[in-house]
Amino acid sequence: MTDILPSAQPTPAPRPDHVLDAVTAQLTPTVVCLCGSTRFWTEMAEANLRETAASRIVLAPGCNLKEPHELWATPTQATQLKPLLDALHRRKIDMADEILVVNPGGYIGASTRSEIAYADFLGKRVRYTTEEHQGVTATRQITCHVAVCSVCGYTYDEGGDFGTYHYNTSDEAIAGATGEDPQYAFTQLPDGALLCRRSDRAHQEVLGALLAAATETHMHEQLAATGQQPVLTEETRHAALLTRPGHPSLRIGPYDTEVEADRIATGLREQLHHTTHVPGTVITTVVFDAELPHSEAYITTNPYELASRMDADEADAGKETAFPDTYARLHAQLGYERARDTWLGAAAAYDWMHHDHA
Repeated sequence: MTDILPSAQPTPAPRPDHVLDAVTAQLTPTVVCLCGSTRFWTEMAEANLRETAASRIVLAPGCNLKEPHELWATPTQATQLKPLLDALHRRKIDMADEILVVNPGGYIGASTRSEIAYADFLGKRVRYTTEEHQGVTATRQITCHVAVCSVCGYTYDEGGDFGTYHYNTSDEAIAGATGEDPQYAFTQLPDGALLCRRSDRAHQEVLGALLAAATETHMHEQLAATGQQPVLTEETRHAALLTRPGHPSLRIGPYDTEVEADRIATGLREQLHHTTHVPGTVITTVVFDAELPHSEAYITTNPYELASRMDADEADAGKETAFPDTYARLHAQLGYERARDTWLGAAAAYDWMHHDHA
């Protein structure tokens, strides 16, 4: 019997010297991963072309499940393939130096938001094809004095704070460079104590009581000037109101204090710059009216319940009336960093729920 010996591994052929020319030797290209909805397949191809022409290595989605193909011709095939493609795309983000979000018209869907959050978590640079969403980065130097919050004990030491901040426009960056950093800003209470700008319930209750006291004092002063007597009423609650030209208004609430309602409204306004919405939408704070329909004041933070809401969001993806979607609500409720971390957990739950475990 003839012995069967393992075949030797082929020896790589030497690289011709002319392949490694001066340009190739000096080139250390940035690796960029394209992210965005596959509905923008044409725009993806254009971004790929432009990034390649700019001497960048491009990692892009390779399958468009919205277009017919024999590899995903049946629902079963498509269901099995999608979680694999999602996992593959996250590995591309791992390998990339930065991501480029293809967002014509400013549209960013739920899955793309999770990719942006994942890239942020990894410390990757994030760019956008729509200029107005790229924002402006500025450096700010702030001189601060010792301050201690009377509620949580948060202390900011005397000295300077130096860091990088992100703004939507150049005007905002110029104004912000000379302004007070809201993270380290404190409100002085009537007794001289200081309150930091954290937005949890304990801090909001102190601010709410302060606002209520100021309002009551003002009311009594006004009534005294006219000789009238104050009329005591039940505690007033508030809501966030979205006025949408050509569409029904949307109310969110109720909130125990006007301060809390305004915090939610402010967070939603921030998301208007990053999400498709009805042009001309105005977000304000109003007194809660129990006779009118309202969306819930706070949405769930349970990852599996959020994953279910993602499914509902996908059905209305790209529609102007879909704002505020789940991520916009989460951002307004928790703030950027907590919303990002919560969204990452929900995205993982979404992938698990849609994965074929058979």
